[in-house]
Parts: sequence; C-alpha cells; structure tokens
Amino acid sequence: MIDERLIKQLKQTNISKNTAVTKERINEIWKSATKMQKSRVELISGVSRATIYRVYNNGKISAKLAVAIAKVFNVDPYYLTGMSNKLSRCTNQTLYKFLTDLGYKNLPIKSNEETGEEAEVSNDAAAPEPKSAVAAVAETNADLTSEDIQTLIQSLLIREKAGVKSAVDKMAKLRELLLS
Repeated sequence: MIDERLIKQLKQTNISKNTAVTKERINEIWKSATKMQKSRVELISGVSRATIYRVYNNGKISAKLAVAIAKVFNVDPYYLTGMSNKLSRCTNQTLYKFLTDLGYKNLPIKSNEETGEEAEVSNDAAAPEPKSAVAAVAETNADLTSEDIQTLIQSLLIREKAGVKSAVDKMAKLRELLLS
C-alpha cells in the first residue's frame, strides 16, 4: 500500500504532461473540496497550502502532490496530470503503476497479483502480531517525529473548528490528558 511516508519521499518536480489541463482539473477539484479534504492533502503530502495553490494557479504538479490528491479525492493520477482524458477512480494498483511509469522503480512496496492490491515489502522477518490494541498503536506510532505529532494535532484542531463531532471529542480528551 502506498502510505504517507512513501508519499512524503517523492520528488517535487513537475510531472504534468499538459499544464493547462492539469490546472483546469486541479481547479475543479480544489474548488469543490471540503476543508477536511484540503487539510488531508496537506497532511499526507507534507506540502504547504501555498504549494498547492501554485499548482492551482500554474498547472505544474509534482508526483508527491498528484498521488496525495489522487488518494484523497479518489481520482486517477493520470487524469490529474493530463496523461489521460478518462476520469476514473484511484486504486493502489493505479498509483503503483503511475509511480513506476515516473521512474520510481525501487518503491518499498510490491504488487500482490492474487488480490490486486499492494503489500509492503519488509527486509525483516515477519513481525509477530501485537498483543493488544495499545501495543499496535504504540508500534505504529513509534516512528512519529515531533513534527508529525504537531501536524496531527493541527489537523485535529482544524477538524474540531469545522465541527466534526469525533474531532471535538478527541480534542477534549487530549486537552484533559495534557492538563492532568
């Protein structure tokens, strides 16, 4: 599966085949996006809103941003970049093929032909299953940097301000935990 860590490692050079088409398609998507969707694109791509608006204004898009937008809005990245005129959904297989076509041949993922999905490749022996949900969360979040945590908290604050019930509840719990 293509995750946030992989997306953040992608280059930020222009990959748009047709900048006028890319600009038009990004404008259409971005204008109809919710605040949460916009924040999600920023979070998983690791780019600023200003960078996204440059794409919005000039049509030059990077692989990093194309993959993030494709994932969040469920749009084929080939369509976003003007490489295809067919508007279709985004799948992990499509993203893998897209990145492979762009020269990212040594991605830390591989295609699982039986399921049609991608699985992460690990150089380590198979890790044992965590014993509890707490252990699973701790193991998953062990590699978060302070920057990642700040971004997650900012995202939670944005969703709270937007009135998302689950975010309001989580923020109240977080404040209680931090102030205790």
